[in-house]
Amino acid sequence: MPRGSRRGFPVRLPVPYPVVAKCDLCEEDSGQNNICVKHYLHDTRPPDAEPLVVKGAVDLSGAVFDSRITIRNVTFEGPVDFRGAGFGEWLQFDHVTFLHPVRFAHAHFDHRVNFNHVRFADDAEFSDVAFARYARFTTVAFEAEAWFQQAVFSGGLLFDEVAFDRKAHLSRVTFAGTTVLSLTSPDADFSLSTFDRRARIEVGDGRLSCDRTVFDAGARLTASGPADVTLHDVHFGAPSTLSAAADTVGSWRMADRPRLHSVIGTDLAGLTLSYVDLSRCSFGGAHNLDKLTVEGWQSWGHSPRGFWVTRRAVLADERRRRARSGSPRWAIPGDDPDAVISAEVQGDYHALRRMYDAAKDEPAVTDFYYGEMEMRRRGLWQEFRIRVRERWWRGLTGSFGEWLLVSLYWLLSGYGVRAWRALASLAVVVAVASAAFVKWGFPGKSVAYGDAVRFSVRAATSLLRGTDTLLTPAGEWIELVLRLTAPLLLALALLAIRSRVRR
Repeated sequence: MPRGSRRGFPVRLPVPYPVVAKCDLCEEDSGQNNICVKHYLHDTRPPDAEPLVVKGAVDLSGAVFDSRITIRNVTFEGPVDFRGAGFGEWLQFDHVTFLHPVRFAHAHFDHRVNFNHVRFADDAEFSDVAFARYARFTTVAFEAEAWFQQAVFSGGLLFDEVAFDRKAHLSRVTFAGTTVLSLTSPDADFSLSTFDRRARIEVGDGRLSCDRTVFDAGARLTASGPADVTLHDVHFGAPSTLSAAADTVGSWRMADRPRLHSVIGTDLAGLTLSYVDLSRCSFGGAHNLDKLTVEGWQSWGHSPRGFWVTRRAVLADERRRRARSGSPRWAIPGDDPDAVISAEVQGDYHALRRMYDAAKDEPAVTDFYYGEMEMRRRGLWQEFRIRVRERWWRGLTGSFGEWLLVSLYWLLSGYGVRAWRALASLAVVVAVASAAFVKWGFPGKSVAYGDAVRFSVRAATSLLRGTDTLLTPAGEWIELVLRLTAPLLLALALLAIRSRVRR
């Protein structure tokens, strides 16, 4: 007969409720169907028996079980204590409900463990538990907090349809086998630690927080719903992916994409983000940002529409900085007011531009170059104001001159990537030069404005070749400035057009 013992002494189990008779297999008081809890735990209870209700507390701390155990159709209405227990054979919980806290801390499972259709109505503690073989949690509901800190899963692990209604503590957990997590967790917070083999994690509508996680063999993180993902101090030792589920991409349900929020301290080399919502992501503190791969141009947020604001892909940190600087239309709807803002947004734009440049994606390179230059221009103006406020006169002229040069570059051509600005600037230059020719350009005669415009256009497109028209000294200077300025603006317009159409 299989036995359970605690430090060499027989296990004394509480009397289940209601007590109706003696156990058919021993002299212990039985619950329902004339089977005591001890024999029920050892799988001697008939599988078609009525559900068992255990009223009192069950204390099996330190017990050692050397045979297969199946706990089926049981409701524990008192606390259950398995702390320090040892299970030498297969352990299975099937259609079990724990209404009070259940403790497995420091227990060790030497064989397979299966939790199937299990409900934890109160706290569940699996801290410092050693799972030597395969562990499976199928259709499990954690309605209170779940504690898995420093647990060791030496075999494989499967979380299939596991729901966490409150916080799940998985920090400093070691997963040494193949891991699959399929989670449905609207309000849960997952903190995963160490993976020694390639992991596959599937998230539903919850939050996946990887803190100080090491994926030595890489990981595949998939979200079938709008999960909120954070990657803090994560190391990917092999190529890894974070992506939306295939059904999400195939049905084009963009609202169900995973949302990446922060990558502080994470090494992004070898990581691929496929159809991930990056409109709220802060890339501050990330490493090897230029070696990241982003698939799906719709991943990025966009600038708000406006007369002086061209529609382009922008980083969330730029929008946050502009919103906090007095431009409320740049605010991200529903954004966290305490969200971290990268202090090096210009550097983030530069790294991402290099990433897209390596992929030969010229439109993306154009947008991120524009963002980089915008952050540079605003940074120069902020530096100039700081020097004036602190009366740091050294280098003040150079700082203002650089800001003025960059600002003119932005105003006239949109940093050389906005063709319409360059063409508009060229039209303004031709119009002003024509008016100047009418007033000062031609000696001793009145010239119509239309004739002056034709003359200005010929001068603007003939580069350094002179004209046969007699001009005043002021007219010659106007012509010289026009011949130097107009080709430059025309070249910037052509360059902007080329950057938009080239792949």
